[in-house]
Amino acid sequence: VVMWAGDSRLYRLRKESIELLTRDHNQIADLYERGGISEQEMLEADTNVITRAVGGQVNLHLDVAAFNIEADDTLLLCSDGLYREIDAVTMASALCLPVEQAVSTLMSRCLAGTARDNVSVVVTRAA
Repeated sequence: VVMWAGDSRLYRLRKESIELLTRDHNQIADLYERGGISEQEMLEADTNVITRAVGGQVNLHLDVAAFNIEADDTLLLCSDGLYREIDAVTMASALCLPVEQAVSTLMSRCLAGTARDNVSVVVTRAA
């Protein structure tokens, strides 16, 4: 189970296929979900304004998602500083590596680019 507010994301890599398990809380993501823009347009848009954040409202509504974990599934929790700099194919490739090497590779690739925002990366793998 994952609960969240904001625009940090949780991805799951299963058998070399990466899947986004969360949804960003911003107006651009809302527009994308309604079919108003493409995924690429969503990623390129200035979305620094989030519609939900811990400590941002008196009454915070958290989204909740439940999903199955299988042996060898790899989970990536990251900030927009990572997923705006590295595409899903590159993320999936890095997540196939041992966990410590995956984190190092993701951070290195991100910081080698424009690194327009802060970067947070947590990777774990199910046994």
